[in-house]
Amino acid sequence: QRFVYSQAIYREQIRFFARLDGNLADDSHWYEKTLCIPLGWDLSQVETHIVHYRFKLEQPSHIENCFNMNDVGRVSLIAVNRQVGESLVAQLLLQNRVGPVGSVIAQDENYFIVSRSHPRAAQLINDFNRGLGKIRRNGRYRQIVENTSLPSD
Repeated sequence: QRFVYSQAIYREQIRFFARLDGNLADDSHWYEKTLCIPLGWDLSQVETHIVHYRFKLEQPSHIENCFNMNDVGRVSLIAVNRQVGESLVAQLLLQNRVGPVGSVIAQDENYFIVSRSHPRAAQLINDFNRGLGKIRRNGRYRQIVENTSLPSD
């Protein structure tokens, strides 16, 4: 209600990440485990999983804390966009120790948004959508995606 949204710029998967040396690849072992999602993050995409698996919720201030807490066994699972998760695994040197488990939880869509109160909101969104369509048609979008490791739709 407050914003005008562009077409989706890119879509990404929300996944659970966990230590790879345990049994959490099998979701039958997820019941009553601790799920880490930073404070202030939207829980709506994992709400049904929280209820179904009776997850205990841990909410530190930053996503990096979730990965560090997972590495030392303080939390069992982390819910995060796949690209962000994989990037943090590499950045925090957790390769071969932490990775995605289970299936896709939800799709995470990213948009350009403009406040409805902006006098040119509709024009800005229309211009952006035209430009996005143009770079998708001429192949530039794919080049950007490949150079930044973003998913390609």
